[in-house]
Amino acid sequence: MKRVFLLAAIALVTINLFAQDVKTAKKLLAAQDFAKAKEAIDQALATDKGAKDWEAWYIKAKIYGGLAGNEATKNLVPDARLVALEAVKKALEVNSSLATLSLAQETYKPVFSLYEGYYGDGANYFNSEKYEEAYNSYKNANAVGEFINKNGWALSALDTGLVFMVGASANNAKKLEEAAVYYAKLADAEVASKDYAVAYRFLAYYYYADKKDDALFNKYLALGKKVFPKERYFDDLEIEYLEKKGDKAAVLAKYEDIMTKNPDDFDIHFNYGVTLFNMLFNADEKPNNMSDLIQKMEKAFIRCTELKPDDVDSYIELGKSHYNQAVELKAQEDAIKGKTPADLTAKKELHAKAEKKINDAIPYFEKGFSLLEPMPDKKPAQKAKTKSTAQLLRDCYYFINNNEKAKMYDEKVGKL
Repeated sequence: MKRVFLLAAIALVTINLFAQDVKTAKKLLAAQDFAKAKEAIDQALATDKGAKDWEAWYIKAKIYGGLAGNEATKNLVPDARLVALEAVKKALEVNSSLATLSLAQETYKPVFSLYEGYYGDGANYFNSEKYEEAYNSYKNANAVGEFINKNGWALSALDTGLVFMVGASANNAKKLEEAAVYYAKLADAEVASKDYAVAYRFLAYYYYADKKDDALFNKYLALGKKVFPKERYFDDLEIEYLEKKGDKAAVLAKYEDIMTKNPDDFDIHFNYGVTLFNMLFNADEKPNNMSDLIQKMEKAFIRCTELKPDDVDSYIELGKSHYNQAVELKAQEDAIKGKTPADLTAKKELHAKAEKKINDAIPYFEKGFSLLEPMPDKKPAQKAKTKSTAQLLRDCYYFINNNEKAKMYDEKVGKL
């Protein structure tokens, strides 16, 4: 009998201590003495009675949220906001109805304060270029936001601005895999805000260059072009991808498709011309349809001179095209070693064709040189281009036996 009475007395003392600790915690919370309030609520929850009391968990959530939001106590508990979130979840688990009612009466402030706190920390860290810390804070804000949305209290299933900042922070922190996870949430949902185009660009490049995953590269390339049809980045990246694959026909077809859609885009015409130039004159294996491709290349560079009449490189590339053709014709002429009338006729015809090409090249080189020579304060690359253009003009004039002009440009070469 005494033993039963003793056990009952101990239980009563424990209950009284629990009730006293919760009451004390509430008072200290109201006074914003978060450190002491933490001690009181921790003691209450250490009892069996406390662990089964929804309100004790609810009070803990508010106290730990207060700890995190207070400058003097924010470092007292590592990641106090996550502890607070877990306490809210526990309160809901113990008594969903009463915990939800209390949250509603406070307009869900105990949870929203966690979301807002993480969001604010993330912004501060990001602006201070502390990207690792920004990533962790934004990621936690998103976790709280998803919890809020899941319970139907507010927010959207995809908090686009926040998700973007999680991805941007991860990207800046060089956590590329994590950045891909969050950017993919936006791309998969086809979020069309121009501010988020970087997410699509990141994903396409990441799966192309870093992961070498053709399937995912093509997925996000297609999404990028679909959501941002005017974004040239995706076309440029696709061309780079096709070039690395060695699919020359596909590269040219892609350029031609873009040029059709953007007839006044200087860069695309110029890059198309340079791509053809390299295929025609810098590749080990010459294409079968040389004549057709040369015509397309020169047409592209001529269009460039129309779009930008003062662009030096367009004229020089046109000059080089004709000059290189002349060199190849001269090589064919020199390869004929026979002395028969037919051989001599063939050599004469080839030489005449080479001379014509040199004469075609000269006006373009002259135009390029006339733009280069008067440039003040030339950069090293511009100086080198000016000299090489003068050398080409010298050689052209020597080839057609115009020694006076050839010597003039030879003197210019010596001064450059």
